[in-house]
Amino acid sequence: MKKYRILVGAGLCLLLIISWIVTITTKSVSEKQLVLISQAIELIENGIYIRAVPLLEEAAEFNAAHTLAAEEKLKELYLILIENRGFSRKYTNILEKQMSRNDATPAVFIEAANFYIETSRLHNAFFVMRDGIYRTGDLELYELYENSRYVYQLNRNAYDDVTAIYNGTIQVQQNGKWGIAASDGTIIIPCKYDKISNFHVDRAIVKSGHTIYAVDINNNRVALASPDVLDFGNFADDRVALQIGDYRLRATGYF
Repeated sequence: MKKYRILVGAGLCLLLIISWIVTITTKSVSEKQLVLISQAIELIENGIYIRAVPLLEEAAEFNAAHTLAAEEKLKELYLILIENRGFSRKYTNILEKQMSRNDATPAVFIEAANFYIETSRLHNAFFVMRDGIYRTGDLELYELYENSRYVYQLNRNAYDDVTAIYNGTIQVQQNGKWGIAASDGTIIIPCKYDKISNFHVDRAIVKSGHTIYAVDINNNRVALASPDVLDFGNFADDRVALQIGDYRLRATGYF
């Protein structure tokens, strides 16, 4: 019994020692972060940005009290150096890291989406916004998504209306007519149709006046719809919605 008490006492002492070590270590890591951040800020204030980078990167690697502060300061620094090779990717790496966390806030999704929009990476922007809306339900993020979908300027070509990216292409409207553009805004199928579907595999369905037909990537007519087809939707899962009379169906073939 006495031996048991000694073992229990020794075990408790060991736990206390471990807890003390963990507390001291955690405190010292947080303090080290503060020192690194302070040193980096001093360099930044003197315009010596490149030397501040490794200090903030080291501080951001720790999982401690000031990790987020180090990341935010590091993002500011990367944006200052964004024109230098590799810093754009460094910036987006931090954004991806922050967005992957379970407690990611809507603000980081908005920041990432705006960056991708400004750098004409629309596929990334729409993916980030949809993911952020799904995970946070944030209204501001939803409004940004809607505004980005329907009012946009791509590759210095102003479009009246655009849709979300599908297979690297976008339905775009200009002067009341629809066409297809690449994700960077470069026009592929000219805006000359009353309606156009998304581009799928090797074609899009278009409507010109009362005629509905399919065109390829070079805007060549490749198939003509039956006169019974009155309207159509977008491709999804290798099918397209067609309206025939009062009925709607999803066709697997091309007319």
